[in-house]
Amino acid sequence: MHTLRPISRVFQRIANMVDRFSTQPGRFKPGTLIFQLTLLTCLSLCYPLQSICSSNQKASENELKAVYLYNFLQFVQWPSPLGGWSKGNAKIIGVVGDSPFGTALAELQITVNKNVTNPIKVIYYGQYHEDMNLRGCHLLFVSESEKQHIGKIMSNVKGAPVLTVSDVDDFISSGGMIALVREKGKIRWMINRGMTDKAGLRLSAQLLSIALTVVDKP
Repeated sequence: MHTLRPISRVFQRIANMVDRFSTQPGRFKPGTLIFQLTLLTCLSLCYPLQSICSSNQKASENELKAVYLYNFLQFVQWPSPLGGWSKGNAKIIGVVGDSPFGTALAELQITVNKNVTNPIKVIYYGQYHEDMNLRGCHLLFVSESEKQHIGKIMSNVKGAPVLTVSDVDDFISSGGMIALVREKGKIRWMINRGMTDKAGLRLSAQLLSIALTVVDKP
């Protein structure tokens, strides 16, 4: 009998939960406060890194970060016409540099698109180069391999409604929007609201309230 890898079980659990709540009448529609609060609670975003997997089947830290990227899409509002998910239109997660996620994002894409009405698409841009256009995604993850190009990458997407996320040191001070950090054995995030505001992105109050730090650095 085929058994899912631990991270696949996590993805399946998330997909089933989102689909179940999004099909409930009225108050459980995506975007409503009760939906967002329920999703935050069920995903256990601030729990210890290994808490959502069994003790003998652990998801790696980077696999859990892949889950976070998907979750961030639920709590950010993009300006029109990118705004909410519309039928058949996928939210795009871009990765620039060497992807640290292994097969996790691909598995996430398959699981979400199979089980949830709001699809996602993953684009791997590869290593940064001068004529690269990174403005065609909703969320851009900047890999550690591109640390020396952070300034150029931020300039590349400047003014575009692209949510930039990374686990690179000093990402916020370099102009990034969400920095993934480890804090007491948990994955947490820091937010630069000044940069999200400039890009026309609206972050939910719930995402802001449980961030480790929120700054307004222009």
